[in-house]
Amino acid sequence: MFRLPLRFFAAALALVTGFACAAQPATVRVDYTHSGNALSDQYALERVVIEPLPWPGNTARNFDETNRGQNRVEVVDAKTGDLLYSRGFSTVFGEWRTTDEANKISRSFQESVRLCAKETMVV
Repeated sequence: MFRLPLRFFAAALALVTGFACAAQPATVRVDYTHSGNALSDQYALERVVIEPLPWPGNTARNFDETNRGQNRVEVVDAKTGDLLYSRGFSTVFGEWRTTDEANKISRSFQESVRLCAKETMVV
């Protein structure tokens, strides 16, 4: 008796989810190594991945105006120079570089940044 309504609900949910996913842009993940010590740092790109799920964030808020964090990621249109996306963030490396150990040796940390894919992006 409840099978038909449950099947209908499951089909409707799949249909709505499909439309929602199609409307959302993709999520791009940039994996990199952040190395250095208390006085210097270097970045080495590891890979760029298009994640299987769509961007979970608010597409109406592409620009971070809070200026929080020690780092900032920006996506800029290569042709026009227009800013497409920005986010501030902090890392474990940023905290580690304030320790006594960072005054003596260098270390490397694996980090990732996720961002909203844009139509004009080149990956």
